[in-house]
Amino acid sequence: MNKVKLDERFENALNAFFDIESDYGETAVARSRQNDLILAQDETFGEKADKISSIVREVVLFGPGTFLLYYMTLSLAFFYPTLGITLEGLFMFLSGIFMVYAGSGSLNKTKNLAVPSSIVGLAAIIALFASLFTPTLQPDLYFWYSIYLFPVALIVARLVRNRD
Repeated sequence: MNKVKLDERFENALNAFFDIESDYGETAVARSRQNDLILAQDETFGEKADKISSIVREVVLFGPGTFLLYYMTLSLAFFYPTLGITLEGLFMFLSGIFMVYAGSGSLNKTKNLAVPSSIVGLAAIIALFASLFTPTLQPDLYFWYSIYLFPVALIVARLVRNRD
């Protein structure tokens, strides 16, 4: 594809230098359409596999990992006074971080750690806000109503993931 564009640019530059009118006849248009069609159909197996793996990564790792990390952060924040930090809770928290990090893209890019930290930060803000307005009847009422803010956490995670 780059070779075709390079040839067209070279031909246009020569035509402009020598004041030659370009051949925009039917054969030139048909030839360029045929080249574009051939280049459009050349999708390699690696490109197809990359699309499939990104969908699988999104469905299996990123979505459930976001949910797990969001609610483990909230449960650690809300139920810390009564339960403390248990080993199981810490393991689930760390596995949620790994799932979101692995679902964000390449494991070699450390900039993908911004995605789990944005989810943890949003959940911490919700827990901080809930601690300011603690109801007297049910202290964990904000925990149960935080499901309505999960789409916000998912949108924030997607926006942080897609920035480059």
